[in-house]
Amino acid sequence: MNSSAHINDSNLKVLERAILVAGLMTVGLSGFLILSIGINHFRTVDSKSKLGATEREVIALSQTLEKGKRIQFQPISKKELNIVQAAMDRLANQNNVQLQEVTSTNDTVPFMTHYKKSVEERGWKQLPITGQVVGTLSNVMAFSRKLATISTPIELLAIDILPIGTKADENTKVSAKVSFQILKQEASQ
Repeated sequence: MNSSAHINDSNLKVLERAILVAGLMTVGLSGFLILSIGINHFRTVDSKSKLGATEREVIALSQTLEKGKRIQFQPISKKELNIVQAAMDRLANQNNVQLQEVTSTNDTVPFMTHYKKSVEERGWKQLPITGQVVGTLSNVMAFSRKLATISTPIELLAIDILPIGTKADENTKVSAKVSFQILKQEASQ
C-alpha cells in the first residue's frame, strides 16, 4: 500500500479541527454581517424619518417666504416714536429718574423674539432703541418695569446698570442703559 494515499488518524483529526474552526469563523462572520445589516437598516430608517421631517420644515419655510412676498410693512412713524419718547419722559418724571439720552436707528429689521423659536404667520418689524437713565437703583428698576407696559408694543432686551457713587446705600445713584425694541406688525396686501 502506498503511504501517501492513506490518511492516518492524527491527520484526520487535524483536518476535522481545521474544518470546525473554519466553520465557526464562517458562522461568526455571518452573524457579524447580519448584525451589521440590521444596524444599517435601522440607521437608514432613522435617516429617512429625519429627512422627511426636514423636508416638511423646508416646505413650511417656503410657504412662509411666499406669504412674506405679499406683506407690506408700514414703517414706524415719527408719531409712534414721539409716543414712545413722551412715555419715557413721563415715566422718568413719575419714577424720579433723569432720562439723559434716547437713541435709535432709522432702520427697521424683521423681528424674531428671543423667547420663541417659531415665526408668526404675519411678520413683525422691530426698531431698536436705547435710553440712558440716572437715579437710584429702585427708581431705575421701577422705570424699567413700567416701560414694558406702555401702549406701544416693545420687547426689553437688556438693562446695563453701573453705580455712579462710591457709597453703598439705597440712595446711591446708578446709570442704566435700557435697550429695547419697538414692534410693529406688518399688514397683508
